[in-house]
Amino acid sequence: MARDRAGDDGVEVTSGFNPRVYCALAIAAIPTFAGHGVLAAQRGKCEPREIAVLYADPSELEAACNAVSDVVRYFAGIGFKVRTKVSIHFANRASDGSKRHSPAHGLFDPVRSQIVVYRVSDSKPWGQPWSPQFVESFLRHEIIHTVIWDVMKTNPKPLRPEWHEFIAYAVQFDLMDAGLRNKVLGAHTGVGPISDLSEVNEFSYGMNPDGFAVVAYKTYLARGAGTFVRQLLNFEIKPPPFSYPFAVQPHEIRP
Repeated sequence: MARDRAGDDGVEVTSGFNPRVYCALAIAAIPTFAGHGVLAAQRGKCEPREIAVLYADPSELEAACNAVSDVVRYFAGIGFKVRTKVSIHFANRASDGSKRHSPAHGLFDPVRSQIVVYRVSDSKPWGQPWSPQFVESFLRHEIIHTVIWDVMKTNPKPLRPEWHEFIAYAVQFDLMDAGLRNKVLGAHTGVGPISDLSEVNEFSYGMNPDGFAVVAYKTYLARGAGTFVRQLLNFEIKPPPFSYPFAVQPHEIRP
């Protein structure tokens, strides 16, 4: 077993891969949002892990530590030993009412080893009003990203960004409060799993992230749940290369 030491992206994963470091995911929104609206007045940490948490209410610290434990437990269950060392910041997300306002519910900044999650938001994921349950759920989503990011450093080929989101959404739904998950899925009964993995691409994700998330979870269940995630992260299943449906120049193709 090869051990890849935790770097600036803040996760250490024990796996059977040879170490190789590269950038697997570009997060364009980070310069816009990192540190924006972080109003937490207290600093705490999750024991026994070295997780710094900036929070305004003790319930936020408890939610952060529970989220970390849930994600670590999930990945341990599919064969990955994870030691998360990111910092978690709870923030208020201000909106100017602009159509340009980002739909993001939180972010993971691998350069700063930082997760920001919004305690207050005017967004309505899957048509549902923002709530503390969504804060906890999207916090798990961002913690999952830290694990995927680190695993990809030891993979011979990176997964495309939309596959990062596929895994993060699928596991987020798996760990979601059952009542909230049933409410979200109940509003999307016409959405089913995909049969061809090429349907996971930058267009299917970019055009409808909410629908993409539900498809990801249902495909995840149909293909073996945690087993499917393990196979993707171990590169036992290789997503097919994406073929653009129109002519593109070499510089327009996403890495």
